[in-house]
Amino acid sequence: MTQDNPAVSQVNREVLLGDVRAALAHGCELRSGLTTKQKLQAWQAERRHFLRLACTPRPPEDRAAPKVTRQWSRQRNGYRIEGVLIQVREGQTLPAHFYVPDPCPKNSAGVLICSGHAFEGKSYASYQQAGALVAQNKMVALVTEPFDQGERIQDRNPDGSHRSWGTQSHNNTGGKALLVGWSQSGIEAWDGMIALDALAARPEVDGERLGVMGNSGGGTQSAQLFSLDERIGAAAPSCYLTSHLSLAGAAGPQDAEQWHLGGLGLGLDHADYLAVRAPAPGLICATEDDFFPIEGTRSCLAEAQKIYAAVGAKDHVQLEVAPGQHGWHPPLQAAAVRWMARHLQGREVDPRPVEAVPMTPVEAQVTESGCVLDLPAEISLHTLLTREADHLAKARRTMDPASRLESVRYLTRIREAGKRPTGTWKELKHDGGQTHQKGLVQLSDGMQLPATRVTPTTPTSGPGHLIVGQGAWQRGLMTPAEHTTLWVDPLTMGDAQPNEGAWYGHFGHSARDAAWCFQLGHTLVGRQAEQIMEAARIMGEPPVLVAKGLVAIAALHASALEPSLFAATRIELPFPSWRSLFDRANIGYQFAFLVPGALAAYDLQDLVG
Repeated sequence: MTQDNPAVSQVNREVLLGDVRAALAHGCELRSGLTTKQKLQAWQAERRHFLRLACTPRPPEDRAAPKVTRQWSRQRNGYRIEGVLIQVREGQTLPAHFYVPDPCPKNSAGVLICSGHAFEGKSYASYQQAGALVAQNKMVALVTEPFDQGERIQDRNPDGSHRSWGTQSHNNTGGKALLVGWSQSGIEAWDGMIALDALAARPEVDGERLGVMGNSGGGTQSAQLFSLDERIGAAAPSCYLTSHLSLAGAAGPQDAEQWHLGGLGLGLDHADYLAVRAPAPGLICATEDDFFPIEGTRSCLAEAQKIYAAVGAKDHVQLEVAPGQHGWHPPLQAAAVRWMARHLQGREVDPRPVEAVPMTPVEAQVTESGCVLDLPAEISLHTLLTREADHLAKARRTMDPASRLESVRYLTRIREAGKRPTGTWKELKHDGGQTHQKGLVQLSDGMQLPATRVTPTTPTSGPGHLIVGQGAWQRGLMTPAEHTTLWVDPLTMGDAQPNEGAWYGHFGHSARDAAWCFQLGHTLVGRQAEQIMEAARIMGEPPVLVAKGLVAIAALHASALEPSLFAATRIELPFPSWRSLFDRANIGYQFAFLVPGALAAYDLQDLVG
């Protein structure tokens, strides 16, 4: 690493964050401008439509009630717990716990509790306690867990132990989902909707009185599900809702289920998960010292209140804050249960937090082995995604080359010449006896690309070379050349690499910027390809394009879309195809270099030659 490296990466990050701030400011302006009922309804409808498209796949509207198989029942003081298996789609099972008051009033409200990012999933202590608290206050709770937590681990070693779980696994499946045109948020929302079907089908439950709540990752699920499923009459997401602006200066965009492709382009912020359902009641639960910044949470409340006030229901969105760090603390659980009783049943209750954990880990287990993958005919989420990738491969075989290239440009958001940022050479200093010039490619959008120009004293005849993403300053300044050569490092590559990783270190230095690109409605691959094209233009005569490793993906796209810019290519891909990523569970650093929806139109080998 050089002293120059962090400065360039920070400059480029700031350009992206400038776009983020501008998009969010536009969203605030739109919310402030909803001065008529017609404008408000159109705004809500547009965002609900966007979220439904973003959270794909979506279960069929004409679906039957899911098959629910009760495995056991355990009696507790004033309620019972039922361990059930819910078939969420063919070959995939959701283990869950029902908490049912005993005796149970007729036409009870039903509350879906979404588990957060705990390895134990639904059996984690606070989620058991929340289920019991709901039942003790005369409502039926259904506690579920997402893929790769609890009994739904999808990535296992031969001995049955887990290789990965939680957010790491969610990004692995989320990346594959992006390639086939799905999303991790859609995969989780599917399960949530089927769980609501199962809850509403209970004879004790009034299907018109459904609520949702959850903490952390469960806060994410409950907020998004509230925006998507209009059967939900009240929501109380905890330790999630903040603002993208506050996240930009803190933990960053987070893992794959916590954001949507193009969402920032619409000005979408956390507040909109509630606002699109106004006047349906939404309680924001938070802690003072969370990594989801409390300042952003208070801003989230203020933005949501604009919409709720406009529909005459400002008190239907409120904020409950507890002291402490990230976690579903007893006061927040009590506030959520109070909110559900008030808005689903018209009752005022005084919930007393449950201190004892209702079940031991062994008692809480629903499947015999502790993992759904051991059930007969069960398929993993990785298998489901692989089948979809193979289906798309067959469907795209008849696509003609011109249509394919048109799709490549659209999916990557690579702009044509004259519409993308232009670049100029900026010299910093000479090295190596005047043969090596250290510089930058300064782009008109404000980004900077580390660069080195090498002009041999007696250059070999033939086209110059454009070497991308290999360390323009660290290697380029020290490497002799036979040809006129330009070393350039596109966004996040080589000496433009950010210093920090993202998402708990599993997805590399490019992941954070890639996630901002996705949310802004473009792609990291597309931005890098445009920068490679501009570097070739600066050289004057078409060069030989040299790239290997992850940056080779962008180089391949650049040469496929505008081949006249290059005399030849020497591109070494890091893997043979995007489809090959489906043959393993962990996609790691490759996440940042995916193109959403690509496999509906092309794979990397379709661009070769």
